[in-house]
Amino acid sequence: MDIKKKLKNKTFVVTMVAVLVGFVYQALSILEIVPKISESEIMNLSGLLINMLAMLGILVDPNTDGIKDGK
Repeated sequence: MDIKKKLKNKTFVVTMVAVLVGFVYQALSILEIVPKISESEIMNLSGLLINMLAMLGILVDPNTDGIKDGK
């Protein structure tokens, strides 16, 4: 598994962030810990950061080469 290539894929990063945030909040719920920041606020912040990385070209669209649009 080429983890460097996967980390450049926007779909993979978005999916992993959602899974990790969900996992953490489920674990906290089992332990009856209520965080001050809601899960939706974390997801909104992470979405903002992922979009910024995509705009900077750090995350790429796996369907196209470089920054050009597909044919």
